[in-house]
Amino acid sequence: MIDDSNIPLLDKTLILKVWNQHQSAASDNSNKLWALLMFLDWYRQRVGRS
Repeated sequence: MIDDSNIPLLDKTLILKVWNQHQSAASDNSNKLWALLMFLDWYRQRVGRS
C-alpha cells in the first residue's frame, strides 16, 4: 500500500500497525485506511511520486 511512497508526513510504522489490526479483525480501521488511500492518491496526483 505505501511501499513505494516516500512521504515524510506518514508514519509507516503506525500505518502498518493500523493495517495489521484491521486485517486481524482486532479493530475496524476501514475509515482510517480509506482516508489514507485517498490522501495517497491525492498526493501522487498533485505532488507527484517522490
